[in-house]
Amino acid sequence: MGILDKFISFLVMLGVAVPPVAGIIVVDYFILKRFRKELEESRLQNSLPAVSERLNPLALLAWLAGFLVGYFIKGGIPALNSLIAAGIVYWAGMKLCAALSGRETIRFTDLKA
Repeated sequence: MGILDKFISFLVMLGVAVPPVAGIIVVDYFILKRFRKELEESRLQNSLPAVSERLNPLALLAWLAGFLVGYFIKGGIPALNSLIAAGIVYWAGMKLCAALSGRETIRFTDLKA
């Protein structure tokens, strides 16, 4: 019936769609260190932070770029390509937006819990 061919395509799609999320999270937490103060305070209280971003459009753009790189670039390991591409695009976009706004770090609209 050919179901295995479709399943393999689905797994390849997942293999390049999920890793960019990890690349964005790693760059945001370990390199840009955004929301570090809020996360430390909430960890001490053993709860979730009271403030979070409603939507980060740069993260969505970086995810899309990472997915496209992983899916269409055939050299190397697609999952690793997508992870690294998303991290680089996210870091560059955040730095560029911060420089254009004249701030050290940029935050999008906060959502209070």
